Amino acid sequence: MDSSYAPGYVTITFDPVNGLESIRASLLGILLKWWDTHKTKWNDIDAITQCMMQMVLFKIRSLQEAMKGLPLVPNGQKQTIYLDLSNMASITRGLYESAFIYHNIFISTDNEDERQVLINIWKIEGYNNRHKVPVPESMEEDVAQNINTIESLRNATKEILSRMHITESARNKIEKIIKKDSCNIKGYCFVKSDNRIIGFEPIDFTNARSTFEYEFMDGTYSYLSYQSHPSFLSLLQFGQLTGKEHFSDMVKPFLMTACFCATKFTNDACKVLTDGESIKKKVASNVLATINFFENI
Repeated sequence: MDSSYAPGYVTITFDPVNGLESIRASLLGILLKWWDTHKTKWNDIDAITQCMMQMVLFKIRSLQEAMKGLPLVPNGQKQTIYLDLSNMASITRGLYESAFIYHNIFISTDNEDERQVLINIWKIEGYNNRHKVPVPESMEEDVAQNINTIESLRNATKEILSRMHITESARNKIEKIIKKDSCNIKGYCFVKSDNRIIGFEPIDFTNARSTFEYEFMDGTYSYLSYQSHPSFLSLLQFGQLTGKEHFSDMVKPFLMTACFCATKFTNDACKVLTDGESIKKKVASNVLATINFFENI
């Protein structure tokens, strides 16, 4: 990260390659310190958070490996090194989705009951995935257990709703959602008036403002999606800019987006994880420099 000065202006040049590595080091340092000081049985929130931290770390490493490029034919002969842009877009989209869902469940909610309702919906939608594919007879017992788990989550959610300050129409909306066998992951918003929940609305991944405060993140998810899928535009761009010499043209936008998403997730996770903020402060300041930079933009 370099900066230059002119009268009344400060220009900052940011290298997303080094930035992404710095964010990875920050997240890993926080996770390792947390593991070292929290060896007893974890609560559900800590267990989810530390697991998602690992998943984000693996996504960052996968993106870093993809940045190296690869030849079309793995025979060792000298040939053009290509960048798999669709794969890089897919990994970056995964980082976006992780930051989005975590923020929606753990940061945007106002109290423990709201948080638990969203966690239960998230779990139900996840377990519903297991009913979308055929399974061998040897797994029938697992399927039955899966159904019981979903039903338990539904009942637990209804019990939470019974003690919340919520209108009947809003409660019915939530109960309708948990009854469905949908597995389409999305965010949700509690609509309130005078501290009473009067509505419950879905939030699509394309709604970047629900998670990120920056206007330039608008349209990011759609961009990553058309780059990930075999759309004609992604095909056209792959054909035009696949060689590694076009690195800055197509890859840097992915890396910058990955930096914003990974930083958002890291800072959110530290707010939720038990002792997370104090653990973050114990990580060397030079390691934390990048996530501190993005947090204060």
